Amino acid sequence: MEDQPAVGVLVQFLASEQVSQAEIPRLAQGLNAEILRLDVDAVEPQVGQFAPEIQQLLISMTPAVVEPLLVLLKSWCERHGGVGVCLKIKVGRKVIDLANDLQEVTPEQVSALVREMQQS
Repeated sequence: MEDQPAVGVLVQFLASEQVSQAEIPRLAQGLNAEILRLDVDAVEPQVGQFAPEIQQLLISMTPAVVEPLLVLLKSWCERHGGVGVCLKIKVGRKVIDLANDLQEVTPEQVSALVREMQQS
């Protein structure tokens, strides 16, 4: 069986009126711990390229983990009202940007997009 390309997901945290920028690192650390319970290859904290104060997590995984990750992220956002996340999903050189769509897409839809990206 041919190896499937790894999937990279960049999660960027967004503060809001309900959650200050100062609280984001603690929240990111908690999410990091939850993500590690999934079958991911790695979770690495990242510094925002253009804004060092922006918290990010870079997650490496197989395509099979995309759907459970999206379920976890949606649940996490609901439990931590006021914190938003932006996602970028990368397969090979192709990127899906879910900057404002996380609550509007289903994990199944994103998983299907990842499968399409692998085949094209």
